[in-house]
Amino acid sequence: MQEGGDGTGYAAASDGAKVTRPIKPDPAAYYGVRVIKRIPALPGAVFQSDSPFRRLPRDLDAKQRRFLEALRFGIEMAQGSYRRLREILSAMSLDDQQTLDKHSDAVATAFLDAWGVADSIHRLRELLAVMPNLKKGALLKLFSRKTQQVEKLRNHIQHLSGDLHEPALARMPVWGTVSWVWLVDRTHMKVISGSMLAGVDMGQSPRPFPIPQNRIFHDVLDHVTLSLGNDELNLSEAMRLTVRIARGLEKQLEVVFRDCEPLPLVDSRLLLTIELDAPVAIAPAKLDEKVS
Repeated sequence: MQEGGDGTGYAAASDGAKVTRPIKPDPAAYYGVRVIKRIPALPGAVFQSDSPFRRLPRDLDAKQRRFLEALRFGIEMAQGSYRRLREILSAMSLDDQQTLDKHSDAVATAFLDAWGVADSIHRLRELLAVMPNLKKGALLKLFSRKTQQVEKLRNHIQHLSGDLHEPALARMPVWGTVSWVWLVDRTHMKVISGSMLAGVDMGQSPRPFPIPQNRIFHDVLDHVTLSLGNDELNLSEAMRLTVRIARGLEKQLEVVFRDCEPLPLVDSRLLLTIELDAPVAIAPAKLDEKVS
């Protein structure tokens, strides 16, 4: 058995077939190419390119910088999860099979994103509670009050192994329910009320379908709600409040950073890649087939 002549760094069998045993690398064979690409903010992103969250001052204290970066990415992760969740729920409401086909398992993906929003909201609550020099105004108090149920929801999942033996939850879906309301006809106020279960519901969920009566609609798809047992969080309302908080923080930072010099490459939406020759091992084809 000898080194393959195709430059892949694999030992080659006599019949030319590649095997998984890597050869000893030659240090001279390594080379590095760094590619830096700027990834622009998506249309509708919470923080645009001129946001002070993307233009932090050069001499900003490290602790403050890390705090603001935690806020920024936490909010952006919440928005990313909520955007994809809305795409799936919209496709379900419109029976858009083409969009649903993009997701290998639309139900699992929807619950992944619903719980992702809940986790992000939980982290945002923790950060805002200890953020220095932050005025605890009416908006923050409203956000804290409207999202307090997220703590109970997360406790269910954090202690999932224990909840599996909880008699009160025994006849409910383990990962809860995602419900939403789709406004079909604005004139005649015709709506679609949707509910998606993460498992089997034995008829014990307190609110299987959302009732849109006396609810204010801010969008065609609204009142997306994650619930488990008697605990629920209106994700749509939580995200609207999150965006309002982000706007308020931006205004404060614009004043504070007005005369500060921003870092030249502060935008963390950078893609850095290193290209090199390196010996690697490829798993047998049948293992790849199992994964796919």
